[in-house]
Amino acid sequence: MATLATLAAATATAAYLRARFSLDHDLLFARITGSTALNIVRAVRSSRVNAFYVLESHALSPSTASRPFLWFEGISYSYAQVYDSVLRYGHWLRSVHGVQKGEVVALDFQNSEMFVMLWFALWSVGATPAFINTHLSGAPLVHSLRVSTARLVLVDPRVELGEEVKGEFPGVRFLVVDEGVRGEMGAAEPVRCADGVRSVGKYVDLAILIYTSGTTGMPKPAVVSWAKIYVAAMMAAKGMELTKEDVMYLVSADEGGGGEVKGVC
Repeated sequence: MATLATLAAATATAAYLRARFSLDHDLLFARITGSTALNIVRAVRSSRVNAFYVLESHALSPSTASRPFLWFEGISYSYAQVYDSVLRYGHWLRSVHGVQKGEVVALDFQNSEMFVMLWFALWSVGATPAFINTHLSGAPLVHSLRVSTARLVLVDPRVELGEEVKGEFPGVRFLVVDEGVRGEMGAAEPVRCADGVRSVGKYVDLAILIYTSGTTGMPKPAVVSWAKIYVAAMMAAKGMELTKEDVMYLVSADEGGGGEVKGVC
């Protein structure tokens, strides 16, 4: 009886200490941090730190290829469908517009399936997307485009840049990705570039260029490295214990809609 009482007391004490000092959360955080760091190291050593390979892995696996990757405005896109479009769009951008490894291409897009596919398409050819705030206009927009160094700007048909903005960049191509352009991209061959095109030397290399809001001055460019992408994705997924049945919602705040994008883990 004394042994049972001691065991009960010890169990209660352990439970209290876990709750009092959040030990369960600390242990979970330690496990997530360790596995995330290990995955980053493996990805860098294998020259597969580019997140394109994560999409490719799911698209080529029989168990996940047909599962939904994105939903937008009631339409579902599987991993395999998105991967096929990504290869086509990437090949088109590379062959028609000469997009090269390491080049920054600006994306002035509202939330949509095309926005996601275009940024993966740029990753597929080793290029870097710069996400431009669609609410910007005038001097802040000009500043954001200029510091991006982009010579090609892909524009959502729902976004109006204005001729005065375009006039600031005589050497830059502004391409509105309307139905005609989408048709051209979709008709391209689904060519997969060699792995060397996507090679990344360091985990701190630039993956995406984003900007601050610019509320206290001009928007400032901020580097999102491959390490940050891995950490954010893996720690969020594991910390929330997401499964393949879970859905992540991204709702557009743009006036006039823009719909919602749902991503499936």
